[in-house]
Amino acid sequence: GGKFEHSYKELLPLLPTVLNGLHRVHFSTASPAMKDTIVELSLTIPARLSSLLPHLPLLTRLMVHALRSYGDLVNLGLRTLEFWVD
Repeated sequence: GGKFEHSYKELLPLLPTVLNGLHRVHFSTASPAMKDTIVELSLTIPARLSSLLPHLPLLTRLMVHALRSYGDLVNLGLRTLEFWVD
């Protein structure tokens, strides 16, 4: 259970569409600010790790962008990576 269980279940069927859409926008835009925003959105989607595992190759590409960035985005990338490893 948990207090967000209902939200996780509602988001689960949308997860592939949301992640693929964000990934497509990230790699089709030239704006660095837009790329950073897309990476932040992708790495903060409220989903269980077990639901994200099938999308790990796509998320890893976005993670690399975060880790090569500066400031808060790097911190988000590191926190997300730590969450995945734990």
